[in-house]
Amino acid sequence: MDRRSFLKIGLSGIASLGWNQNALAAPSAQRKKLILIWLGGGHAATESFDPKPNSPEEVRGPFKAIQTSVPGLHFSELLPNLAERAHKLAVFRAVTVRNGDHYNASNEILHDNSEKQTLAERAGRGAMVPYMLCEVQPPYSYIESAHRGDWMKIEYRNGRYCPPALTLEEPISARRKLLDSLESNLPGTSKYASQREAALALLLGGGPLQACFEISIHDRLRYGGSSLGECLLLAKRLTEAGVGAVTVISEQDGGWDLHYKMFERHRVLASALDSALARLMDALNDDTICLVCSEFGRTPKINSNGGRDHWPQANTALLFGGGIRPCVIGRTDSMLLPKERPVPAPMLCKTVLQACRAGDFQGNEVVSEVIG
Repeated sequence: MDRRSFLKIGLSGIASLGWNQNALAAPSAQRKKLILIWLGGGHAATESFDPKPNSPEEVRGPFKAIQTSVPGLHFSELLPNLAERAHKLAVFRAVTVRNGDHYNASNEILHDNSEKQTLAERAGRGAMVPYMLCEVQPPYSYIESAHRGDWMKIEYRNGRYCPPALTLEEPISARRKLLDSLESNLPGTSKYASQREAALALLLGGGPLQACFEISIHDRLRYGGSSLGECLLLAKRLTEAGVGAVTVISEQDGGWDLHYKMFERHRVLASALDSALARLMDALNDDTICLVCSEFGRTPKINSNGGRDHWPQANTALLFGGGIRPCVIGRTDSMLLPKERPVPAPMLCKTVLQACRAGDFQGNEVVSEVIG
C-alpha cells in the first residue's frame, strides 16, 4: 500500500471499504426503488414500441404492427405479451439526444446535466442496505464509461449468479483491523459498524442478499429462460431485499446495435425482452419503478446491409410500476421525426428521478413541469 492509499483509507474511513454514507439516510416513505433495463447499443423503435405500418417498406421493415390493450397504440408483433400489458405503461415515444455516438448519448440519457452522478446512483440514495447500487450483466457484455458508477457488478457465469468479488493486495482481515484502529477514537463511528459488516459480508460472498442468488430452474423458466430474464428476476429480488437501484444490461451477442442483417437477431432479442419484461411487470412490487431505455434509436430507413444505423432524433422509453400512471407521451411521424411533444434525454432522467422521490408520477403533469 502506498502513502496516498493509506491516507485515503485514514481520511475516508469506512467509505474506503465501498460503503456510502448516503446509505444511512432515512429512506422516505415515498421513495421508490429503481430497476433500469438498458438496451445497450440502441434499439429500433420500428421493430418494438413505435412501428410504422403505413410507411414505405424500406422503413416499416418485415414485422407487422399489432394492437395493444390501449386503443390506437400499436407495438411490433414481436412483443405480444407487452402489447397485452400496454395499459400499465407510460410510453415515451419521442426521446431525443443531441449526439449519435454511443458514449455521449449514454451520458445524456443517464444524467440530467445537474450532477455527475448517474440516474441509478441518484435514485439509489437512501436505500435500506449500504450496498444499494448493483449492476447485473452477463460476462460477455461490455460497459461503457457512461454506465460506471459507485455500484457493485454482479455477473451471471456458467449458469450461476456470482456475487461481486473483492480483490485487494493485502488480506481483508488486515484491512479491517487497520480501519478499526483508525476509527477507534473517532466519536460516532460505532453506529456505522452494522452497515459496514453487511457490506463486507456481501463482498465476501454472503450477507443478507445471498438468498437473492439462489434461483431455481422453475423460476428461470418463468422469466423466459434467457439470461436477460434471469437478470430481471435477480434485479427484482435485490430490490425486494432493500437494494435501492439495479441496472440490468441487455447486450447479449453485441446487443441492439444492429447495423447488419438485423431482423433475425432482433427477433431473438425482442422475444427475450417480451417474455421477461412481461413477467416482471406482473410480479413487480408497488415500491419499485422500472425504466426501459437505450442511448438512441435506429434510422427509419433500412441500410444496404439490412440493418439500421444510429438515430438520435427520436427513440422510445418505457416506465412502469410504483404508482406510475399509464400514458403515451410524444409522437413521431412516418420517418421517425418528433411530431408532438419531444422529450430531451436529460428531462427523461429528471422525470424518473422525480417519480422515484415523489412516488407519484402523473404523466403529463410531471413531464410538463420538467420540460416547461
